[in-house]
Amino acid sequence: MHAATATIRVRILLFTILSVVATAVIAAGGGILLRRTHVESAALTSRISEDFRRSQAMFERIVTTQSVLQAMLRLKDIDEIEQALKRYESAVAEAVRSAAGVPGLKETLDATAVAGKSVLAELLLGNNAGALERYIAQFNPAVDRAIRALQTENQAIERAAQAEVVGREQTIRRLLVVCFAVVAGIILLYIVAAWYFQRSVSRPLSGVARRLSSAAESLNGLARTISASTSKVAEGANNQAASLEETGASLEEISGMTRRNAEGASRAKGIASQTRAAAESGTGDMGRMSSAMEAIKTSSDNIAKIIRTIDEIAFQTNILALNAAVEAARAGEAGMGFAVVAEEVRSLAQRSAQAARETGEKIADSIRKSDDGVAICGKVAVGLRDIVTRAREVDTLVGEIAAASAEQNQGVQQVVTAVGQIDRVTQANAASAEETAAATTEMMREFEVLRETVEQLWQLVGQGEKSGTSSAGSPRNELLDGPVEAAPSVQKPQAFVARRQGRSAPVAVHS
Repeated sequence: MHAATATIRVRILLFTILSVVATAVIAAGGGILLRRTHVESAALTSRISEDFRRSQAMFERIVTTQSVLQAMLRLKDIDEIEQALKRYESAVAEAVRSAAGVPGLKETLDATAVAGKSVLAELLLGNNAGALERYIAQFNPAVDRAIRALQTENQAIERAAQAEVVGREQTIRRLLVVCFAVVAGIILLYIVAAWYFQRSVSRPLSGVARRLSSAAESLNGLARTISASTSKVAEGANNQAASLEETGASLEEISGMTRRNAEGASRAKGIASQTRAAAESGTGDMGRMSSAMEAIKTSSDNIAKIIRTIDEIAFQTNILALNAAVEAARAGEAGMGFAVVAEEVRSLAQRSAQAARETGEKIADSIRKSDDGVAICGKVAVGLRDIVTRAREVDTLVGEIAAASAEQNQGVQQVVTAVGQIDRVTQANAASAEETAAATTEMMREFEVLRETVEQLWQLVGQGEKSGTSSAGSPRNELLDGPVEAAPSVQKPQAFVARRQGRSAPVAVHS
């Protein structure tokens, strides 16, 4: 197995190296070819551009010579003529020097220079008319011949460039044909190497697939045996759990009802105690209110006595004022001032008496209402004392009910504890069955993975269709086509979960 794996690894490595080397050779050859073509094309372009630049420079020098000489014909000043003459001689010398490498052009430029000298000779003698005639008759035709010679040279350069381009295209076509031939040969070599590689790898993998099929068949039989055993254990655990579920559910319901009764009785006892305390507090407040009403009645009686005293004083003051008025009348003019004072005192005494009577009436009404309030407070106090007595009796009865409920809850909790022990044993059995079922399920999953791996291996070796038409007695057919039975899952009864939640979560009690 290890030798086959190592051989496959080495073959894959060799095939990869061969592919990389061939690709590198193709890439290097293509790069060299492109580089060479680029260099030659650049050289050709540079040479043609240089020829055209030289031709353009010569044309500009010829035109400069013609324009300088033409300008000299219009000059009158000697200094300006000398400067123009220097420019003309310099332009002619540069034109002749640049035309040295162009066949036929140098002779034409020499003839142009001779014609220019004849024009200059006439010009220097002061014969401008003769200079102009020679300029038109000799110099201009010579310049035209030089320009035509330069055009002929440009056409020759263009024809040479076209010939170079055509030759370069033919060379590139030949190189492309060679490259295509080399690439086709390498592709053919790829095909042959791939066929050999597939043939050398598929045979060892086929043997590995057969051995895996045999091992998977044994694993499938073992998994089915474990699955059958797990089914029996799970069935027994389920039956036991079902029986315990009914008992546990009933006990949980009884325990919940007892607990709710005990909590309700406890809360009722608390409420009764609060009611008793509130009634006793109300009785005390009622007693204090009765005392306050009695005090208010006493104060009202005292105020009534004071008002009567004030009324009597006002009556006596009124009588004294009348007597003083009578005495003042008897006194005549000497008692006039005293009579006025006596009249004011009498008026004040009458107002005091009127206020005392009104206040007395209001205080009498308050006294009557205070008497009514005292009577009502007495009745309320009697009722509150009766309520306190009944509240004490209710508090005693609720306390007895709470004590009985607590004892009943304690007894039920003992029964629940006993059932909890049975519950733990059942849980242990169910857990064991569940672990066994999980192991069986995991084994089934591994078997599925192994089966898929074998399928992929057969597909890798190119025998996917052959595997589907294999004989019924072959190990591979039994493994891949046989049904896979899943192990039964063991679920814990819902009563277990309900009991755990009942122990941890508080029971809501509605008053």
